[in-house]
Amino acid sequence: MVEAGEVSEVARAVQWALACGGFGPLDVDGAFGDGSMEAAARYQATLGRAQSGLLDADSFASLSAAC
Repeated sequence: MVEAGEVSEVARAVQWALACGGFGPLDVDGAFGDGSMEAAARYQATLGRAQSGLLDADSFASLSAAC
């Protein structure tokens, strides 16, 4: 869904959902860097999934639905 280092509006949407879900702190700036990947890994840990820091579309959908 979002690649490491990607700068895009999709990355910004993922960051917003992670921040909304309480998985920050992170900057919602559209640049999916280390802080974003760490937040995504924290979210993945709550799901019992591998903590790659990169979300697939299903994970993003469930995260954003909660906000």
